[in-house]
Amino acid sequence: INIVLTGRRAQDSPDISEVIDRLKSVNPNITYIRADVSKRDDVENLYKQVKEKFGAINGIIHSAGVTKDSFVLKKKSEEAKCVFASKISGTKYLDEIFKDEKLDFFVLFSSIAGVFGNIGQSDYSVANSFMDYFSVYRNKLTEAGQRFGKTLSVDWPLWLDGKMQVDAQTQKMMRDESGLSPITNEEGIFAFDSVLKADYSQFIVLKQVDCK
Repeated sequence: INIVLTGRRAQDSPDISEVIDRLKSVNPNITYIRADVSKRDDVENLYKQVKEKFGAINGIIHSAGVTKDSFVLKKKSEEAKCVFASKISGTKYLDEIFKDEKLDFFVLFSSIAGVFGNIGQSDYSVANSFMDYFSVYRNKLTEAGQRFGKTLSVDWPLWLDGKMQVDAQTQKMMRDESGLSPITNEEGIFAFDSVLKADYSQFIVLKQVDCK
């Protein structure tokens, strides 16, 4: 299986190169192409490179995201635009530029913030909610023969080892107020494999606190 990873940073960045080396130890057929999905030119260039190298494209997972947390009264328009860019613009560009590819799946990594909201994340909540609604919209386009593949938006909670983190106090507050806790990598992979097989446009993944 050939897997193409993309990101805004250069491949020789310490954190990027470390991840790629670790993944290649499991699957040597890993390719990294630098691209910012919030920029149409980058997505078009990404498409051309992938087509030239591999030909067929079987699936897309859009997991880019940016947070700029602050209360809505203090939120700057530049911050909101940055948050919207990766989630909203990125989703639209990937859909439009890859629309003729006979995909098996088009998966959007959303967040439970788009469903439940979150303090200081009004823009992030809106951006993820857009993904959820877009999934429904794209599946209708597929039914009409204008797109290919199942579209699925997955609303993720916090991951224990994810890049987007909150401090211990916030995690405790989440557990106390909602009864939820972050998921492990193993739990996330199991959840992803399960929802990918289901016939829905949107899935919410939650982990209840063990009260024992």
